[in-house]
Amino acid sequence: MDSYDDEKEQIIFNNIKKRSLDDDNRSCIICNHMIISPTTTTHNNNSNSINSEKIISDHYRQCLKALNNVVNRTFIQKENEEETIVVENNHYFQNNMIRNSMVEILKFQDDNRNVVNLMMTLPMTFMIECFETSERMRHLPRQYYRLVVDQDKDWDHLIKNKYNLIGPTCKELVINRDICADQCPTLPNHFTRFIFGNEYSLKLAKDSLPVTTTHLRIGYSYDQHLYLPPYLETLILDGEETTIVNNDGCSILPPTLQTLSILDTHLLLDQLTLPIGLKRLFISTVGDLIELIDGSSIPNTVTDLDLGAFLVGANTTIPSSVTKLTINFHPISKNHLAIPSSVKHLKVTFKNVNPFEPTVLMPEHFPSHSSIKHLELCSRCSIGPGSIPPSVQHLQFNGIDNAPTNIPNTVREITLSGDIYQFFKSEMSDSVTHFTITGGLFMPLVFAIPDSTTHLFLSMDQYPDLTPTDLPSSVTHLKFGKIK
Repeated sequence: MDSYDDEKEQIIFNNIKKRSLDDDNRSCIICNHMIISPTTTTHNNNSNSINSEKIISDHYRQCLKALNNVVNRTFIQKENEEETIVVENNHYFQNNMIRNSMVEILKFQDDNRNVVNLMMTLPMTFMIECFETSERMRHLPRQYYRLVVDQDKDWDHLIKNKYNLIGPTCKELVINRDICADQCPTLPNHFTRFIFGNEYSLKLAKDSLPVTTTHLRIGYSYDQHLYLPPYLETLILDGEETTIVNNDGCSILPPTLQTLSILDTHLLLDQLTLPIGLKRLFISTVGDLIELIDGSSIPNTVTDLDLGAFLVGANTTIPSSVTKLTINFHPISKNHLAIPSSVKHLKVTFKNVNPFEPTVLMPEHFPSHSSIKHLELCSRCSIGPGSIPPSVQHLQFNGIDNAPTNIPNTVREITLSGDIYQFFKSEMSDSVTHFTITGGLFMPLVFAIPDSTTHLFLSMDQYPDLTPTDLPSSVTHLKFGKIK
């Protein structure tokens, strides 16, 4: 019998041992070393089973002990007023790789400093001044990926780099607000990703952004000229007053651009030419929707297309390269939407003549040759018989007032987001095996989850009082969290 002084360590030990006993590969989930070769466990007699469990138990006992030794031996000692960092050298640090399962174990450690020393990295520098008044500054690693500037002190760390925290490994710079300067100075060229928040409005000069910039996002407060770096791959503009120019003073997007998210005003006012090679295009609006008839200006390389700024009609041309499409549609048309057969994921919002009456979804709204696998409905609608294409396997509702019906038995997965007021499992077929709720369900959970569900995903903050009686006995996989 394995014994541990700490109850939490005993729980960890039992869990990881069980996972290894269930694993045919019999590899350690901490160090990834093979514990027992699969060939040694081919005979299912009792003695071999007991012997295998003992070998696994002995390995994990030694592995956990070694791991704790690593944590405990990573410390800082003072010698003659000079600090020396002593780090245990062992296979946990080989190739600078640490298995994710180790993180699960380390979260039980009370001393967070040891965890930081062991991981040897942090995702971002944030509120560094909190460390300046204590010895914790000496414990910080020197490899960061992101710097977030929320106040002038954070900006000082970037400019002066007093503690040498900002180095070549720092690739992303986030500036959420204006700083103490007339305009943004030239930024270090080891940064390749820049995010300027909605409260940032200072001028970005022609040489402010390094030529190495690949990703750029500008908030809605920026109302000046924006000089685009020549090798930009991703551009996101949240404001309508930003004027796009390149280094030659022309409104031309870089040919390297692959992702573009803009407002419709940039297309209409600046006459932007979309570069050939663009993969993702998102167009939104702050005004009324306008009808889009000719989509021929959209390159035939775009695979992810969001036309949220436009009202798409039956005659709207959509490039045949698109596989993921987001559109607004007026349902009074009796013609099929001009959706190319390449589209696998369709997100549609119906613009009703009467906003108080739900749209009745009819078969004529989708082409008969549809190859849509994931259909997302983002408005109040009623599903008519035969209106869901038979190719659909994943059906997603974003807000429901009335319980949907006429869901075909080809649907395997259902996702409910937004506010769901009615949804009854009695209207679902036995084909539904994956069921996800990320929004607010204003009815008892037990009446909503189909009895055939095997994989269930719930937003935990919506169901704090969840009990086993709320779930069907068919559920084999249960997950709590949030969809990214």
